Amino acid sequence: DSDVTFKSIDGVLFRLQKLNLAVNANGFPPTDFQTSDEAVGLSETSDVLELLFQFCYPQRHLDLEHLDTNLLVSLAEAAEKYEVFPAMSVCNIRMREIISQSPFNVMLYAARHGYTDIVDTSYKLVLKEPLDEVITKLPPHLVIPWVSPAYGRH
Repeated sequence: DSDVTFKSIDGVLFRLQKLNLAVNANGFPPTDFQTSDEAVGLSETSDVLELLFQFCYPQRHLDLEHLDTNLLVSLAEAAEKYEVFPAMSVCNIRMREIISQSPFNVMLYAARHGYTDIVDTSYKLVLKEPLDEVITKLPPHLVIPWVSPAYGRH
């Protein structure tokens, strides 16, 4: 009873119902012109999409407490990218919980998606890391702001 197929970057196909996507998400590529034998390609891996798509159906949501940090970060980014609203909420809560374990990843996630309260909390922990390590991890457009006096680096 699926009517849309997505293909992960690693080649795994996912068949879903457009209605569930319409109710729970807002950011997937248009599927209006998809034929039955054609898959919409996505840039995420199958392990991320497997988790993400579970938030698109009326069922108990996943417990992300024991999810690997890298997978959680990837899931949180995908949830924001495709605006899968239930996943956005659950991932946001979980990202707040791992600030002390992974402050840099949490700070970048929060900065990209406008969670200023999370940025403020994680930023304070990232300031404790060596400057050269932080700069190598930052996207190029954030290096200058990071080392400016306004951020307390001087």
